[in-house]
Amino acid sequence: MNYRQTITLKQYFSIAISILLMCLLLFSLDRETHSFADLITPGNLVALLIYFIPTYIISLLFYTFYVKKYNRRKSMVLAIVSGALVGFFLVISLFLLFRP
Repeated sequence: MNYRQTITLKQYFSIAISILLMCLLLFSLDRETHSFADLITPGNLVALLIYFIPTYIISLLFYTFYVKKYNRRKSMVLAIVSGALVGFFLVISLFLLFRP
């Protein structure tokens, strides 16, 4: 495997922190959220995991595809932005699809 195509621990961590911050930003836009303490209630932490895990996996998959074509920095930005959009869309769509 080419060195350029491997993902380092720093990149895993950078993608994870970026996706976590984007999830928290998404949650902070909720009309019922008035402070940071509202974001860390048990119900919101479960929802955070439901949003974070698929979005993180999708972003990692996108990164592995983008790094073959672009440099690492551009691949990282593209993977985080496109992974977050696709991941959030997927999770929200599944919530709407399976709601009672």
